[in-house]
Amino acid sequence: MAGADEPWWYISLEERAALVGALGGITFGYDIGVISGALVSLKGDFGLDDQAEGMVVAMIAVGQIPGAVIGGLVTDQMGRRFAIFVQNACYLAGTLLTAYATSLEQLVCGQLVVGVGVAFSVTSNISYVTEMVGPQRAGAMVATYELATTFGVLLAYLVFLGVGAGEDAWRTMFLCGLTFPLLQALAVYPMPESPVWLFSKGRVGAARRALLALHDEGPKARPRAKRAPGDAGDSGAGYGRYGGSGAGGGGGVRFIE
Repeated sequence: MAGADEPWWYISLEERAALVGALGGITFGYDIGVISGALVSLKGDFGLDDQAEGMVVAMIAVGQIPGAVIGGLVTDQMGRRFAIFVQNACYLAGTLLTAYATSLEQLVCGQLVVGVGVAFSVTSNISYVTEMVGPQRAGAMVATYELATTFGVLLAYLVFLGVGAGEDAWRTMFLCGLTFPLLQALAVYPMPESPVWLFSKGRVGAARRALLALHDEGPKARPRAKRAPGDAGDSGAGYGRYGGSGAGGGGGVRFIE
């Protein structure tokens, strides 16, 4: 939110991080909710029986099994931002494959890929936004993500009400879901990596720059980075409200409100 000395359009990095998380939640909710409305017209177009319907719906949950394992590894090893980009790629690829499917096999594969993206979303989005805002606001960010997920489900039902159950209506419903991963990818692209992840990988200089960007960016810098008495140079411990005791045993940057 813009302060008294900042223009009305100013949005801080912390607020943009919250937006990234919210877009991830909306995407998650939309993709798990859209299938309910899409099945109405899918059954007619593909002649699905009960078993085939169950298979299409279940593929999102099945995709989450490998997605949870791979997503956790990618988030930890490659970074939170990278995992978010992979998540969006899964959403986009899976949605396109589903929307332009001409067979049951393509539908199943598309929903399976979307399921992988759903699992990535849980591991990457929450980690990223909570580490960007620090522990004082982490709970609020998780609640925002969950609220956005609920809104995404609601939005899927509203799209179904607007599109209806006509021929190929399900394709339109799935294609509408492309909007949110695209918006999230654009929103996270200019953002720095999580300073907590950078510090955990020993990239102390990059972590410090990310923290300084979070605190000192904008038309008017609000919190200041100060060197606490006895702090060592780039040894890395004591990142103020972001926690972390560090591996170097020295001080580091502490952020004073």
